[in-house]
Amino acid sequence: MTDEQKADYITSLLEERRYCERWGQDERVKDIDAELRKVGHQSATPAKRAESRPRTTKTKKSETR
Repeated sequence: MTDEQKADYITSLLEERRYCERWGQDERVKDIDAELRKVGHQSATPAKRAESRPRTTKTKKSETR
């Protein structure tokens, strides 16, 4: 497999992975991830949103005149 063919294959797998994630096909996503690892591509897992932290309240600064 040439580099160009490998790049096209990885692109196709990534596109298929996006659709499978969208439709909730978790087992297929795992299979695609395994295939990506097999061809040498490290698929980055989607970043999880930061846990919500309590908002800090802004305090008014005392004005000096």
